[in-house]
Amino acid sequence: MESRGSREDRLWSRVGRNTWLGAGLGAVFGLVVGALLGAVAFERLGATLVAAGVGALGFAIVGTFAGVLAGLESPEPGEEPSSVERPVGDVPELASEQHPPER
Repeated sequence: MESRGSREDRLWSRVGRNTWLGAGLGAVFGLVVGALLGAVAFERLGATLVAAGVGALGFAIVGTFAGVLAGLESPEPGEEPSSVERPVGDVPELASEQHPPER
């Protein structure tokens, strides 16, 4: 059985990687969208640059949030972390004998 420390290390590694990836991709996407919308909505270069910056910041925040949520995604079935070997069978409150109904 894998140690709890290595599972947590993998989790935080995945969360950290996805956080930075989400922030970076969000900033690039926001920069492009903000620049396009700024160019259409405003005539001045300064206003267009501000729109691009605000778009980059806004989408970076959204991308960071999405990255954190993606990093917390559940593992594959059967690979879930547990404090016991058989989560349902080893906890008496969760399992009981099943008997077919009598007729």
